[in-house]
Amino acid sequence: MHASEQDRADIARRRVRWKTHQGRLDPRRLVFLDETWAKTNMTRRHGRCARGTRLVAKVPHGRWRTLTFLAALRCDRITAPCVIDGPINGASFRAYIEQFLVPTLSAGDIVIMDNLGSHKGQAVRRLIRAAGLRWPVEEDFEFSKDCFGLDQCQARLYTAIARHAVLVMAALAVCAVTAALVKDRTDTQAPPPVRPDQPPPAEPGMIPLTIPEIKRLLAALTTRPLPRWLVIHWDAWTRRHQARSRWFHKRARLARDTEIALVS
Repeated sequence: MHASEQDRADIARRRVRWKTHQGRLDPRRLVFLDETWAKTNMTRRHGRCARGTRLVAKVPHGRWRTLTFLAALRCDRITAPCVIDGPINGASFRAYIEQFLVPTLSAGDIVIMDNLGSHKGQAVRRLIRAAGLRWPVEEDFEFSKDCFGLDQCQARLYTAIARHAVLVMAALAVCAVTAALVKDRTDTQAPPPVRPDQPPPAEPGMIPLTIPEIKRLLAALTTRPLPRWLVIHWDAWTRRHQARSRWFHKRARLARDTEIALVS
């Protein structure tokens, strides 16, 4: 017996498209989602026994229950198993997707499920698509998992993301305060040019420590196995090069302003 929907033109086109691209799919990326159910009142009403004896069967009375079992089937294992006390509906299916299935998905996984009404919600589609879009963000969490104590599951939770964001904001605030406090002590730039033809200074000095430079210094001194003298040397070289670039930029601006004044 075949489903009558296969005779529809749109379904037939999709089936042909699926069969055409089926050979290009990686079986390890396929996730088949299905559910089954059991009812406590589904008890056999007929049976076999010895002639002349009563056939006795036991069924629960007073509460008829429906238990639904959901799981995701991969090529090598079953993942995200869950038993729901009751029939499946849109709310329970969305909760299963959000709490059980999404944490097991990886980038590039293809989720295949039945054509049921509870499976067609836009919220379910967005949750599954978000599971594939989270990987660029989770690449940043690879560093945070080691530095801030986030494990693989917490990196996908809102509370962990919020905690990571708060820690990043606090670190940026510390860098901003540090840059403001040491600005006068670290600003050794040469005086700006006053003439378009002024020769460059022999020593351009160094620009004050900026927030990105403080971040880079902290990361280099705490996470990278580099000698401290090398980090400080490259920091001074970078700031001196930026100071020289600023000086030439200001002189070029003076020359441009002088040409505009002559033309006007």
